[in-house]
Amino acid sequence: MRLIILLLIFFVSLNASLFDLDDTNQHHQKQLIEKYRFLSSLGNSITKRGEYKQYHSFQHSLQALHTDLKKLDLNKKDKISLQNNLNDYSAIIKSIYLNMGSNYPQIHEHYKNSLNGLVKFDQLVHSTGYKPLLDAWDRLTYTKHKYLKKPSKTLSKKFHEHFDEVKLVLEDLCLDEDLEEPMLAYLQIYKQYFSELDTTYKNVEYANIIKLKQLSYQVKSQLTLIIN
Repeated sequence: MRLIILLLIFFVSLNASLFDLDDTNQHHQKQLIEKYRFLSSLGNSITKRGEYKQYHSFQHSLQALHTDLKKLDLNKKDKISLQNNLNDYSAIIKSIYLNMGSNYPQIHEHYKNSLNGLVKFDQLVHSTGYKPLLDAWDRLTYTKHKYLKKPSKTLSKKFHEHFDEVKLVLEDLCLDEDLEEPMLAYLQIYKQYFSELDTTYKNVEYANIIKLKQLSYQVKSQLTLIIN
């Protein structure tokens, strides 16, 4: 009887230990996904908004993520795959950071200026009611949106073509100076940010910028599978 009781105590203790291990592993899994979301957010702020000064925070987050990944109870092959994808992802971010910092230290300011004036400019364009201007502006914004999703030399060229078209149509409208001048001034801001971002992407290589999104998706999928 005593032996049976001892065995029951042993098995209960063993199960409790296993549950504790499972809880610990789930905790590490949750930490991983949260840290990756934060890392990805920092990566987007650098690559899309020119906040390259966030790179040191990005690096610190990356190290924390790698530390948590080592603690995770995961087979070696999956763990190496995750680490390699993270390393490839961070290497491209580093290239963007170095390129922006050395060539375009004001790129984030130019991004903010472009963003802050966008709604006002769009309203002014629509207030003219002039269809050629409306159509040209739609083509320009559509091309920029498409470029940001998948940058390429072709879309960069199209952006500049549509930009020249908008500028020409606007000048041909012969609006009052107090309306035309601020609109033309904003167009230059809009172009400046795009040109700086495009040159950065071209220097880092468009293929790597596209790969960045793919790597980010892969890491997210891998971490999601681990948690599920």
